[in-house]
Amino acid sequence: IMLAIVGVAFAVNSARMAKEHNERHQCTNNLKQIGLGLHNYASAFDSLPPAGLGPESIPAGDRISWLLGIGPFLESHPMWRSINHDRPWDDACHAALRQAHMWLVDCPSVTNPVRADGSFSTFYVGITGVGPDSATLPATHPRAGAFGITRTIKFSDIKDGFSTTMVVSETSQIQGAWIQAGAATTRAVDTAERPYIGPNRPFGGNHRGGVYVLFADGSVRFAKDRVNPTVFESMATINGNDPYRMGALEGD
Repeated sequence: IMLAIVGVAFAVNSARMAKEHNERHQCTNNLKQIGLGLHNYASAFDSLPPAGLGPESIPAGDRISWLLGIGPFLESHPMWRSINHDRPWDDACHAALRQAHMWLVDCPSVTNPVRADGSFSTFYVGITGVGPDSATLPATHPRAGAFGITRTIKFSDIKDGFSTTMVVSETSQIQGAWIQAGAATTRAVDTAERPYIGPNRPFGGNHRGGVYVLFADGSVRFAKDRVNPTVFESMATINGNDPYRMGALEGD
């Protein structure tokens, strides 16, 4: 009997580990595809998209998100034809997009991404930089990150190195629909929120032990939850001239 119990426990554990491995692989692939979309967008417009797409007459948080902006650069889909950059994210013309379950916004380890209003959330957020005001800073500011409310970053603006500059991170903290600009699809590295990584923290929480991060060179790496907060902050900026960036993702 004991051997049977051990055998069942082993099988259950093996199945759990296989499921977790597959989810991690898919999450990594999602981020790589998002990186491809960002690079394709930059090739077309000579810059990364701003955090919110739309005219200044629309409040920043009511514009459509950068995730929606890169969608047409990833796949051909009739749904993209309904995008209207001159209308807010919650306008009737975007109803189908709000309730669309798009692969590029969904971490596979999360079982129910649907919000109470029927819209789908996202588990991938653009990095605005360091500090709660980082989304409003000019591109040359040492705390500015890859995404800002209105600023558009060229790859040539990334002075701190493509392979050590975070662009997008996964998160388990959901704050809105995937097509909504602002807090729903961007995140600041706020020093008041240390430690940064893990359940109920600003970043990660979907996979044990850390967070998957997309870097400006298109690579995806795993930042362990014990990584030095100073290092994580330094990798969130594009022009910070930080001395702590290299070789630091293992959290040693």
